[in-house]
Amino acid sequence: MAMSINAKSDVVLHTPIVFAVDGIELIINASTSSNINTVVRGIVFFRRINESEYISQPMIRSGDSYEATLPARYVTGKAIEYYITLYISDGSVITSPAQNPASMPYAIIIMPATQGWFEVLYPEANSVIKEKKPEITASFVEPIYSKNDIQIRLDGKNITQDCEITEYFFSYTPKKDLSSGGHSITLINLSKFNMAGSWQFFIEGKEKDFQDFYGIMSLTWQYADADSESKYLLYNKGSSFGILGQLGGKILNHQFDSWINRNALYGRETIDLGVGVYGDKFTINVGDIFPTMSKLTLDGMPAVGAEITIKPYDRITFQIFGAESRLFDDDKDKFLFDLLNSRFTALKASASPIKDKWSIDISYLYAKNNASADTDLSIDMEKRNNIISIGTKVNLPAQFIFQSEWSRSDNKTDYGEEFGIDTNIDQAFSAGISKKIKAFSFEAFYIDVGDNFISEVNPFIEIGRKGIGISGQYSYHRGLFTRLEYTRYYHDSDFDNQMRANTSIFLSGFPSLNLGYYQQRLPYAKYDVRGANIGSSYKISKFDISVNSSWSNSRFWVDETDRNILSLSGRINYNITKNTSISGNYYQYWGYKSDIISSLQRQFSFEIQQNIARKHSLGIGFKAVIYKDKNNITSNYNEKILFTKYQYSF
Repeated sequence: MAMSINAKSDVVLHTPIVFAVDGIELIINASTSSNINTVVRGIVFFRRINESEYISQPMIRSGDSYEATLPARYVTGKAIEYYITLYISDGSVITSPAQNPASMPYAIIIMPATQGWFEVLYPEANSVIKEKKPEITASFVEPIYSKNDIQIRLDGKNITQDCEITEYFFSYTPKKDLSSGGHSITLINLSKFNMAGSWQFFIEGKEKDFQDFYGIMSLTWQYADADSESKYLLYNKGSSFGILGQLGGKILNHQFDSWINRNALYGRETIDLGVGVYGDKFTINVGDIFPTMSKLTLDGMPAVGAEITIKPYDRITFQIFGAESRLFDDDKDKFLFDLLNSRFTALKASASPIKDKWSIDISYLYAKNNASADTDLSIDMEKRNNIISIGTKVNLPAQFIFQSEWSRSDNKTDYGEEFGIDTNIDQAFSAGISKKIKAFSFEAFYIDVGDNFISEVNPFIEIGRKGIGISGQYSYHRGLFTRLEYTRYYHDSDFDNQMRANTSIFLSGFPSLNLGYYQQRLPYAKYDVRGANIGSSYKISKFDISVNSSWSNSRFWVDETDRNILSLSGRINYNITKNTSISGNYYQYWGYKSDIISSLQRQFSFEIQQNIARKHSLGIGFKAVIYKDKNNITSNYNEKILFTKYQYSF
């Protein structure tokens, strides 16, 4: 198994949620800018506004997106913070927000529910019944003139289409027996946001240890042919298969999900897998993980291993990590090294001496790093690093939040017999203050990283720099989201400016608009990058149309060369019937060196998808790829791919 930092243009498509109703379970969904079938797993991390630790909730496939339901018991207080992580079949990980999601998550304002707009008829609230298929009914205090305004959920699942809804009441009878134990019914008036409510009832009998199972099984077959043996071919020649399986549900009152993805369609064969068990007091993830511990040590580095969270008391949490992160391990990903990985173990303890006011974290991390390269100058070295960190978070008056962290790195590098051993001890410090005002939030921070401070599992930390930064975001529930991050560092006797800005506009009846700009330094890869993107999508009648364009400029430190990439993509989907759709995709990018086009790639795909039964779907399609490189004509190729996909979900 191997994971890499995502260097592609694929991003999470998600409209940030601004408001939620107190005591009502909350559904969060997300998709991707390319193909949702490339997603093998999704997780939502969320917490109440005054808590320091995130809770994990797995996402499940629902049509063209992934969604997770946050239980009603967590949708309380003043606000909820959350971010989304999607694992892609090529081993990469994408998040929303795209940068520092754990440090600057989205915020949802909790609004009180309007009570008394409906009356429960049966089963009564908190009642215990024997029936496995009860007729669930409630009446509306005032007439409901539009049935489309009402949404009804049973245990978080949308059952509106299966309900009988009139102006004065609704009724629903389950098609299958409900399990023993508790069940919740939620009513939401979509035209008046805070008109929502829920009640709970119980069915006699012992609650099952295993229940609420869901899953997906997907099988893809393709046949590819090309007119050359270029090493840049995207697909394997001949016949190949890809298999994806996902299974989730409840075990002993704990939510779980598991998945496995075997992919032999692209370049090389990969097998990725994961198992997660989620509870209020105990959480464990095994396989491909995305561990987060602190800004200066471990801040969301993709890895393979295990992470365990134990919460014996409300104010005390323990986290244990044991994993390996890999950055470059094949010809397509490497910049300088053939192999650069870190094996690490870590322990973090968090406590809240004053509940909802003050929390403190203490962590220890041990990392062993290996780097090797077979170049003119042979490189083969080993680094061992011990890092101790102490962090604190204080909720100040007027809803200000202060956070700080101090870390000490004690590292030793063994360059072999010829160059000997180098030992360094240094430290790093960061501090910041943030505030949320309804839909607006901002953070200002200071960071100082010593010349010899090393964090082997966080390659984005650049040594020998100090500076300040500011970031902010604004969400408007009618369709506007904007985010800005700016940092200014003093590094190598010069100033380094980094910036990221994103704006999304979603207005009913108009095309959506996404704008973005970024510039940053990537010390692990030894280059600076900047770029911009613009995209739009629109749904009209049975058509879904989207277009995106992006530009990026990379300046490599080693030879001080610039490389530019300009891309353009478009997608159109037409729903012929409820069960049949046709889609077409076009993608093109131009690669530049010194303002001269050096490479060109075009991709085109066409697919027909048919739901052959309620839980079964079948797709068939064709792809074509053209690649041309003026500086190396032996790399040129034309690919043609025929593929078919079958999916079963339950």
